[in-house]
Parts: sequence; C-alpha cells; structure tokens
Amino acid sequence: MRLKSLLLLFPVIVFIQTLHADAILNINQPIRSLIVSNEQMKSAIISAAEEQKWIVTPDGDGQLSAAYQKSDYVAKIAIKYAPTFYTINYADSTRMRYDGKSIHPTYNKLIKALQANIIRNLKAGDFTMQTDATSLTTSALPVQQEDDIRTKLVNVKKLYDDGLITQEEYNSKRKALIEAY
Repeated sequence: MRLKSLLLLFPVIVFIQTLHADAILNINQPIRSLIVSNEQMKSAIISAAEEQKWIVTPDGDGQLSAAYQKSDYVAKIAIKYAPTFYTINYADSTRMRYDGKSIHPTYNKLIKALQANIIRNLKAGDFTMQTDATSLTTSALPVQQEDDIRTKLVNVKKLYDDGLITQEEYNSKRKALIEAY
C-alpha cells in the first residue's frame, strides 16, 4: 500500500518541479541608439556584472565569461560584445536544474538583472574601466547630445513660428526636450 502511494506521488513531484522551471534565457541585444567603442562596451558589461557579484574573466577579443555563485548554486555564462551589440548565453550551471531546455527561474532573473544593468550603464555612459583613448570618445558624446538637443529645439521653434503648433504645444515640447536632456 505504501509503495502504491509513493508511485502515485512521484508523477506529482515531477510535475511540481517542472512548474518551477523556465525556458532558458539567452540575450542577443543590438545597440542602435548609442555610439560606444569596444572598450566602453566591455567596461559597461564588466561593471554591470560585478555590481551583481558575477566573477568576470576575459576570453579573448570581444568575449567574456562570467560565473555567479551563491552557496552551492553556480551559473556560468558566455558574453560576446562589439560596439553595436552584446550577447549573453548560458554556458553551464550547478544545482540550477538545467535539463537542456529549462532552468530554475532564478537563473533568468539573474540574466534579466544583468541585462538591465548593462543597458543602464550604457545609457548613463558609465564606463568605469576606461582607457585614455576611450575617454576621448566619451567626452565627445555630450557635445553630440548637445547638438542634437539644439537641433530639436530649433525645429520645435520653427514649427511654432510657422504657425503649425500653438504656444501651449511649443512650451510643452520645449519643456519635454529640456527635461530629457
């Protein structure tokens, strides 16, 4: 009787465990709206990963590997990058219930947080590991942004002067552009 109960309980346990698994998340992130160098991309990725306690190791030009460990859980990823994209791909894990297709939800949470940190660093221009050559490129970015905001403000003013938008619309758009800057 006890054996029958255990045999009936086994499929339920397996089913519950599969409920707590997600399809593995791999990231292929193009970068279209920012101009960064290879070193700046690398720096933004490393800085973001280290904020989350990933241990990052360079694997050659345009490649990094990273490992995250908490108690006896380990996740390893492979990262490829260039000035116009980066990828984050599953490499290996321990005690994360990886079955070839799915993995413990914590892994995907770690990857999503890493991706968010990388994007935040890129948008903020947070390149903490800059070399002298990349500093020159970074210092040119605010000038480009400044030129861009001037162009947009001039265009909005021209729309107002031509009678295509009202004073209220002009003030609203001008305020929004300045706040976004």
